[in-house]
Amino acid sequence: MTELRRSTGAEKLDHGLVGGRALDCRMQYELRRRRAAISVLIGGAGRRMRKIVLLVAAWVFMPTLVSADSATVASGVKSEITTHMRYDSRCQPSPIAVKIVAAPANGTVTTEPKSITVPPESDRGHPQQLPCVGKTVEGVAVYYQSKPGFVGQDSFRYLRLNPKDAGDRFNVEISYRITVE
Repeated sequence: MTELRRSTGAEKLDHGLVGGRALDCRMQYELRRRRAAISVLIGGAGRRMRKIVLLVAAWVFMPTLVSADSATVASGVKSEITTHMRYDSRCQPSPIAVKIVAAPANGTVTTEPKSITVPPESDRGHPQQLPCVGKTVEGVAVYYQSKPGFVGQDSFRYLRLNPKDAGDRFNVEISYRITVE
């Protein structure tokens, strides 16, 4: 490999700047050679590779649809549909964000902070951390309220997110079909 060294000043024939420093001819040659090697490796596939990288990044950080749940509520009454909580190994709550991605056509969805007692199992049947079972942690409740007099089917979708980590497996999309009676 070519040794890179700074010029003493007498050797400087062609000046370039990298990070505000002047480079001698040998350093500039080495930088050009490396850039050319990278260009050859990427070749015409450079744009295609960038698209693939962007698609993979979008796929990794995009919440996945984990559930399509349903609920039955009374017309015009604000009803709790579900709750979400998250906590660490010391049973300390972690932040949760809920972002509506498809609002209901015949009602409204709101969220409110809520104190939740940790049950032995999650809604999906997964066991909770034993030291946390029975303890109360702060979470979020999701509410639905139909328009007054509306009776029938409605639906909405939302993202449950960890606002501190876009790639967290906790980040999922949830869909609800609501029967309003």
